[in-house]
Amino acid sequence: MIAKYPEHLTQELRLKVVKSYILHELASLTRDKTPDIINIDGLVKKCHEHKKGIEEDCKEIYDLFYGLSLMFKRKFIAKDITAESCTWKEGSVKLKDLIISTEIQGFPGYKYKNIEEIVKNEDIKRKLCEDGKNYGNRRGKLAEDPIIVVQEGSKYRILDGNGRTFYKLSKENCDLNKEINAYIGECNGIRNICIPFGIPHFIEGYEGERSNTNS
Repeated sequence: MIAKYPEHLTQELRLKVVKSYILHELASLTRDKTPDIINIDGLVKKCHEHKKGIEEDCKEIYDLFYGLSLMFKRKFIAKDITAESCTWKEGSVKLKDLIISTEIQGFPGYKYKNIEEIVKNEDIKRKLCEDGKNYGNRRGKLAEDPIIVVQEGSKYRILDGNGRTFYKLSKENCDLNKEINAYIGECNGIRNICIPFGIPHFIEGYEGERSNTNS
C-alpha cells in the first residue's frame, strides 16, 4: 500500500486512462454527452508536468478519480489503474476476447463471464444489442471512446466500458471478430494500491473530531 504519489502516476498514458474514466463517470452523473464542468485537461497537464511536485500537482486529478471510482465502481478499479506493476497502452481487442464486468438485467449470474459464451444465449444477445443501441443514443460520441481493460491470460476483463462494448456489439451486428478500441493494462506482480492524498487527511480529521467529541 502506497500512501504518497509515486512517479509512475504522472505517466502520460496512465493519465489518459484516468481522464477517460472521469469523463464517462461525469457523463453518468450529469447526463451530459460532453461533460465540461471541470477542466480535466488542465488537471492532467498539471500532474504530468508536476512542476511543484507530484503530491501538490497530482492530488486534484487523483482525488477526483478515486472519489468517482469509489462512488460508481465498488470493485475499486483504482488498484489496477494506479499500480506500478500495471503498464498501459492504446490498442484494440476482439469483442470475443472480452470479459464483461456488469450484471445483465434479467439474466443473473453472467458477471465476469466471457462475452463469446454469453451471446450463445439468443435472449441475452438480443438484450445486449438493445442495451447497446440505447447506450449509443444516450451517450452520443462518447459511445465511440476506447474502453478500459486489463489483460488476463488470453482474455481482457473490462474495468470500464461495458456500455460501450454493448454499443459496439450492436453496431457490428454481434460480429464477435470485430475489434473495439481500448486502453489495455498489462499487470505483473503485486498491485500496490496508491491512496489518494486527501484520504489520510480526511481520516485524521475525522478521528480528531471523534476524540474531541468523546473527551
